[in-house]
Amino acid sequence: MGKKAERGPKYIASPLNNDMINYAEYYLSATEKALFFLLTFVAGGAAGMVFYGGLFGQLCVGNDADAGSTAGLPLLSDGNL
Repeated sequence: MGKKAERGPKYIASPLNNDMINYAEYYLSATEKALFFLLTFVAGGAAGMVFYGGLFGQLCVGNDADAGSTAGLPLLSDGNL
């Protein structure tokens, strides 16, 4: 792996010689990092449920020939919720 490119400063001098935010570089705060981590974790879980949601359904229900059977689920076995 190569070296990481050095990041620019968070603040640069304005024409009036005041510090202003350097918008070419963005620094995430700790709360933003945590929020984006949780958001991507939930989005990944949702994508996993879309693509792999029924993959292990047979293990939860049992080894019935009918994959749509609810024999292994006690609340749905008699059809009442």
